[in-house]
Amino acid sequence: LGRSGDDGQRKNSAEFFRATQNFHRERFCKFQNTDLDPREYPRMTIRVCRQQCAICAKMSLMYKVDVIPITKSTIKDTLSYFSSIPIEEGSLISVPVRSKEVPALVISCKSAHEDKTMLKELPYALKKLNKTKSKHLLRKEFIEAVCNTSNYHATFPGVTLSAIIPQIILENSKDVEPALIYVTEKKEENKRQIADTYKEPYLLQAPDPDRFADYKSLIRESFAKKKSIFFCVPTSEDTRKAGEKLEKGVEEYTFILDGSLNKKDLVSLWNKALKTEHPVLIIGTGMFLSLPRSDIGIIIIEKESSRSYKTIARPYIDIRVFAEKFAKLISARLIFGDTILRTETIKRFYDHELIEYTPLKWRSLATAETKLVDMRQYKKSDNVQVSKDKSFRIFSEEAEEIFTDLKENNSQCFVYCARRGLSPQVVCNDCGTTVVCNRCSSPVVLHESGNGGSNFFLCHTCGEKRHAKEVCKNCTSWNLVKLGIGIETVEKELREKFPDINIFRIDLDSVKNHKKAKSVALEFYKTAGSILLGTEMAILYLDETIENSIVASLDSLFAIPDFRGNEKIMNIILKMRQLSANKFIVQTRSPDEPVFEYALKGNIADFYRSEIAEREQFAYPPFVTLVKITYQGRREEVLEEMKNLKAYLSPYMVQIFPAFIETVKGKYIMHALIKADKKTWPDETLVKKLQSLPPHFIVKIDPDNLL
Repeated sequence: LGRSGDDGQRKNSAEFFRATQNFHRERFCKFQNTDLDPREYPRMTIRVCRQQCAICAKMSLMYKVDVIPITKSTIKDTLSYFSSIPIEEGSLISVPVRSKEVPALVISCKSAHEDKTMLKELPYALKKLNKTKSKHLLRKEFIEAVCNTSNYHATFPGVTLSAIIPQIILENSKDVEPALIYVTEKKEENKRQIADTYKEPYLLQAPDPDRFADYKSLIRESFAKKKSIFFCVPTSEDTRKAGEKLEKGVEEYTFILDGSLNKKDLVSLWNKALKTEHPVLIIGTGMFLSLPRSDIGIIIIEKESSRSYKTIARPYIDIRVFAEKFAKLISARLIFGDTILRTETIKRFYDHELIEYTPLKWRSLATAETKLVDMRQYKKSDNVQVSKDKSFRIFSEEAEEIFTDLKENNSQCFVYCARRGLSPQVVCNDCGTTVVCNRCSSPVVLHESGNGGSNFFLCHTCGEKRHAKEVCKNCTSWNLVKLGIGIETVEKELREKFPDINIFRIDLDSVKNHKKAKSVALEFYKTAGSILLGTEMAILYLDETIENSIVASLDSLFAIPDFRGNEKIMNIILKMRQLSANKFIVQTRSPDEPVFEYALKGNIADFYRSEIAEREQFAYPPFVTLVKITYQGRREEVLEEMKNLKAYLSPYMVQIFPAFIETVKGKYIMHALIKADKKTWPDETLVKKLQSLPPHFIVKIDPDNLL
């Protein structure tokens, strides 16, 4: 470099020093300007070169780690950190977010040099991960399916992950075995091979006995091919029932997983299911699709029509959508099964998007004698016995005949009632005003006090409870009358007319948990000559056939403006019809509704044709993808926000309307509705706009209703 006293050599040394600075800047070195005597350039150049080359060598060992924070808060982007060690994709680590540590999923880990351009442009410095302890818990295909599902539902991967991975597994990841069988990143030719071998999902529509016989054959076939099966069900109670039917002969390789398990049992079963070398049968709810076995060859979505597959809180995702995307990525066979599938699913079958696994059963057969009873025939003018309030008769003569013969025949009867309480609605007989909740606009339900006290009004929306002795808020009249039949009214009538019959009851007011409901159902089956009263909740706990079944009241479901209402009624009646061995009676004051004819004859094909035609006429799913956006608050604020929302979502056509129950807990509620093209969903432009909305806007894709 020459002597420091030589001006020419000093100039060359300075130029070399500046060149060295630029050289190291390109390699992410932070170079601090120092005011040096030019005579020190040669010596400093050599020293700095050595220091900066050491820094460059150190930086070459740094890694940029991209993660998805697993949190219920809407963190909209992935976060990036520096790490001194490489972390495998799919690993679960802990990262600093704001002032706390949260679990996060690693989706990318690259050498810092690979992303040097991006790192140079960042307006902030990346945080470093200190003492990183990673646990490899998830498959890459699972992560990709989560991202695709989040895009479909206009939400974010981190929020979706928080809903689709068991919380116990996240909180106790240190006790969970890492994935022993892990699928590494596929090359392009392997991805093409999977795409070529993937087939459209299959459909299995048949009564429960026939359907489960097919499932058992699938399990044997899958085990012979050294493939595991994931049997997905909507609720924890369904896991128990499915386990009893499917695990016989393969108990050693069957794992039943659901959210009701305690930490110790769940972690133990999770680890055992991972370490078992033999193919396994996993029976669980949707969140256990996260169990990272790479040999899953079949995914079965049982009870496909159940609304429980949709999460009830953010991020409002549909497990069926996730399962289909996941199955495609791992090239697993996907089967949708139910007694009666959703209308959307059958429409996809008509459009050749889905395949029959076995020929679909278009007619539901039953051994019971079925009858539709028109309750309008029982009027005050008729000389027949009516209930004490002289307004209407609760049970028909045919139903009372069944109750009378129960003891003599040692038979049993299940009585279905759609609503809880004494009466689902109370109105003023003078002015017609409906009695509503003081805190929200929901109609209150009349209940009977359990300790012999006075009746009370209960709001099933917000929980407000008040004394039933009141006058009409509109005209101050005392002439308030009950409308409709609740389960408490039915129970009261039965106990008065048939005091010697044992009566059991399953609804949200009488049983508070699954354990109590199972206990009541078991006691009912053991007691000959007994009656079980229940809402839709009770059907879930009926495992065996019952001699007789009666629908005491169903008409209130027609009063709800729900485009899926007929599908729900059809499902309830078919399930009860299959449960009945001798007699099945449906009581109604709307006998002309077409759904009764379809259900009582088991005519599923004509029901689908009618339902699909009606939905096409009004542009409902499956012909569109519904996007419902909800906002609640002060009335003036809601109106202003909805006005701004409509302008923001332009040019999309947005319909603004108040909720069916406009006010809940003092907050006014409005909905915005977009009917998006089913074929092009997810619409990337619209999805980005929906994702950018503030958290107080609730976004639901394909909601169960528009209420």
